[in-house]
Amino acid sequence: MTIPVRAGSVGPASEPVCGPTALAVIAGVPFRDAFDSLRKAGNYGPNWRGAAYFHHVVKAGRALGIRWGKPTVFPTRRTLGFLRWHREKARPGTTYLVMVSRHFCVYRDGFVVDQTHREPVPAEEAWFRRRYMSDCFEVAA
Repeated sequence: MTIPVRAGSVGPASEPVCGPTALAVIAGVPFRDAFDSLRKAGNYGPNWRGAAYFHHVVKAGRALGIRWGKPTVFPTRRTLGFLRWHREKARPGTTYLVMVSRHFCVYRDGFVVDQTHREPVPAEEAWFRRRYMSDCFEVAA
């Protein structure tokens, strides 16, 4: 099974909205709802365009009803590349919120979705495939 992407859940590719987009895809809510939830969770002002910290995205996800599973801990940066994680660590049937080089995406069963890849694409074709992971959270079933 690939990642289900509801119409209206992916934000504009021209803005730094990877966090709200990932939340909207995981929660299955419209992009605007995820954007507003993240604005509130991060206490961002009215001119905020979408860039967010990982802990704010996790907090906003809880407000949207997402149940997070265990986090993957990376002791230092440049520890594990995205493709290596995809091949060796990711478990089939598990959805992940992944941060690669300050960029959020949703990963499941070898496919990723973000505001650049508006539909699920194979992880080997993602533009960030050769970058390092910085954070990762499982989405509880």
